Amino acid sequence: MAVVKMKTWRERLPLNKVKEKDVRAGYPLRELELSVRAERILMELGCSTISDVLHVTLRDLDNARGCGRKTVAEITQTLGKYGYALKG
Repeated sequence: MAVVKMKTWRERLPLNKVKEKDVRAGYPLRELELSVRAERILMELGCSTISDVLHVTLRDLDNARGCGRKTVAEITQTLGKYGYALKG
């Protein structure tokens, strides 16, 4: 009996039809390499993947405990580096 190697989810994606930006949205939050404070705040808001972060608004961040203007700037700059932006 032959052993069949299962492909990972990245190998199964038709990369010619899916933009790199869309593939990256499913990555875990830690792939953004944010500071511990920024990552903790986003996790408290219920974010576990990059696509979850894209549903967070600036108002959500303003209302989050411990999230100041520097943390908001860090999150928006990091998302911008990958071609994403926060909502309103």
